[in-house]
Amino acid sequence: PNNIKVLFKGPVTITGNYFFENGELGFSGYCVNNFNTSFLGTLPYGISQEKVKIFCFRNTDIVEQKLGKQSRKITATIDNFELNVYPAEVMNWADLLDIKS
Repeated sequence: PNNIKVLFKGPVTITGNYFFENGELGFSGYCVNNFNTSFLGTLPYGISQEKVKIFCFRNTDIVEQKLGKQSRKITATIDNFELNVYPAEVMNWADLLDIKS
């Protein structure tokens, strides 16, 4: 009952801090934190916004090509936002569609 996975389908625009994760979270990849979460609406099952602090991109080849490894604030269109809530440390995921800025 403590394991929850919610998939939000459909393109949304987010603004947040983009960075390259070099392994401290247990993997290497491209992530965004401190992003606007208004697209999530009212979260199901009493999930608090505190659980949604960071997500990483699944499509790393496209992200690396469009954004590189330089940390900065971005505005991007994402899709397939996957929210994972478990008692252990887990990651939220999304697919990058486009960069606005």
